[in-house]
Amino acid sequence: MAVTEEKRMRRVLMLGPLPPPFGGIASLMQAIIGSNLAHDYSFEIFVRESIMPGKWSGLISRTLFRVKRFARFFIVLRKTRYDFVHMHVAFNRSFLGTVVFMLIAKITRTKVLLHIHGTDWGMRYKQVNPGLKLVYLIGVRMADRIVVLFDAWNANIRKLAPRTPVHTLHNFLEDVETRVPHQCSSLREQIGAGEDCLLVLTVGFVGWRKGHLDILDALPRIVEANERVRFVMVGGEEFPGESLPVVRKIEEEGLGKYVSVIKEVDRDIIQKYLLEADIFLLPSRREGMPMSILEAMRAGCTIVCSTVGGIPDMIEHEKSGLLVKPGSPPDIADALEHLIKNQTLCSDLGEGARKAFEERFEQNVGVRKLAEIYDLMCHSP
Repeated sequence: MAVTEEKRMRRVLMLGPLPPPFGGIASLMQAIIGSNLAHDYSFEIFVRESIMPGKWSGLISRTLFRVKRFARFFIVLRKTRYDFVHMHVAFNRSFLGTVVFMLIAKITRTKVLLHIHGTDWGMRYKQVNPGLKLVYLIGVRMADRIVVLFDAWNANIRKLAPRTPVHTLHNFLEDVETRVPHQCSSLREQIGAGEDCLLVLTVGFVGWRKGHLDILDALPRIVEANERVRFVMVGGEEFPGESLPVVRKIEEEGLGKYVSVIKEVDRDIIQKYLLEADIFLLPSRREGMPMSILEAMRAGCTIVCSTVGGIPDMIEHEKSGLLVKPGSPPDIADALEHLIKNQTLCSDLGEGARKAFEERFEQNVGVRKLAEIYDLMCHSP
């Protein structure tokens, strides 16, 4: 009991986007804070927005915003003694700011658990300029411990920081019953689809990276074979204006009869949409370990997604879903046509996805592994 009491007094500062979540990083932060780890650790959040607030425009203004944020972080760490900072970061150009946060932590003698939510290694490290590579190298070597989402990233990070302990921890979700606001109508009602329509749902930032343009290229062949198919794309923008090519293509090619784009909605509503959908489709060009796929697995969806990032660690081809090549509209069309003609396969894949979620990605599984990492952070010098 004495150990438990000691753990309850431990304080963790969580750095990342503020829940309630829309993106994957905030979703995982919310899962951690809402887990039974909260019985042993006191969590506080230092908000780091993924996109600069609109009022901070122009180089001088944006620089001032960053300086003020770094100053606030320094003050927070000086005023309160935390056992460590759990930094949730993306492995991209914003990593320069992450290095500054880590320097501030070092100055205040606060340990850092660096949690990297990566996308494509080749894009994010091998193809960047030498200056940014140096930033990545400095950052990963400053961390006390590092968490990555899948094994391929573990091996790559170990090459950059051979003396830093690196842990693989899959994203995870709580297995809860769907709670839907009373006023939320069904997905079919919202898009005007009949009960005989086949709903293909995509959830994620609308734009090139998540494969929305590839879906639209595959669409004519799919609806030619079956006019009852309806595509629903749910999500906001990762960067301002990135959804415009998708919306423009739908309008210019007259695809509005078959495609509906719904802006970002709360995650509890997403779960309701997943239960209504016949197929979940995410043919991303670049990815880490998408929370939307975990949500689809939790709902027992029939899943089609691409072989990028950590997705092959999540989905086993023809066991818990179908995997397609990224950037391949013909592969998307082949997979959907195959599923539409084979309802038994759809059912089997949905059951396989649900089973994989329970065994590998349910919150209790992930929290047990994270608790071990937290314990190492607290007891390591």
